[in-house]
Amino acid sequence: MKQYKVLIVGLGSIGRKHIKILKEIIDCNIFILRQKNKNTEDIPEVEEYIFKWEDLQYKDIDFAIICNPSVFHVDTAINLAQKNIPFIIEKPVCVSMNKIPQLIRIVNDKKLPVLVGFNLRYHYLYNKVKEIIASNKMGKMYSFLAETGQYLPDWRDFDYTKSSSAQKELGGGVIFDLTHEIDLAVDLLGEVNWMSSLKDKMSLLKIDTEDIAEITLAHKNGGISHLHLDYLQKEYTRKFKLIFEKREFFWDYSLGKIKLTSKNKSSELIQPKNYTRDDTFKSQLKHWLNVLNGKEKPLVSLEKGIYISKLALCAHNSSEQKKWIKV
Repeated sequence: MKQYKVLIVGLGSIGRKHIKILKEIIDCNIFILRQKNKNTEDIPEVEEYIFKWEDLQYKDIDFAIICNPSVFHVDTAINLAQKNIPFIIEKPVCVSMNKIPQLIRIVNDKKLPVLVGFNLRYHYLYNKVKEIIASNKMGKMYSFLAETGQYLPDWRDFDYTKSSSAQKELGGGVIFDLTHEIDLAVDLLGEVNWMSSLKDKMSLLKIDTEDIAEITLAHKNGGISHLHLDYLQKEYTRKFKLIFEKREFFWDYSLGKIKLTSKNKSSELIQPKNYTRDDTFKSQLKHWLNVLNGKEKPLVSLEKGIYISKLALCAHNSSEQKKWIKV
């Protein structure tokens, strides 16, 4: 079995999650790229800390995972691409379209494998939904509804005020934080024609970002999506409803089940016992290894990830301008 040399850029909660998954799935040496003002930590799985991009030339890195604050994603991706290092880039790809043409050009010129890290795409129940939709027995899809919320201080095991979620300058706020919901809407109903959004900072949380957003997407195929996102709900909530011509799906992520209803009957899909969020990251990593080795195309390409970021930016613009935005 090949031993991979993997670079992790950023060591927040998601970076630590990737380290855990990597060590469970593949034989690898892990290198951490950190800012000079950050201390090294005694993490047994880490081979070495690196503080300068120039030092990477001696490491023969096989691939990297970008999981630093969102505002740094594009610069990090450009640096990796220039060094011919394939990468997974956590969502959102960007919080500004600055330098995006440069990134696309380098990646395309070098034919570099890239995957955007929307791990919900690999969820057992979501894939069951996609299988049923592919059977063409549901009729036309009319609408996608999402409600996602969790009290920000409970998200991570450190001071929430120091997290990127709490800081606008780092790309925080519910809109960029919860782009999973935008991604699922587009995956299910296709590209967007018009959209509107209302965002606000309603709580007493010590943050300078929005803590609530309502987003409506008018898709090109006539379908409509509505997304509620917040940092406010004391009990973690992630629920999705898909309305079709012949049936509805109601997915309660926390309960791990989907209820399918039609006029005269209902049934349930239940995820496997002991299935966890980690399993989505494991499936994503296995897919990435196939992409890296030329066996599969990326489920979420760089271009698709950029499109989702564009919609997130449009959501901000819509709320600030108080009008519908043509995408």
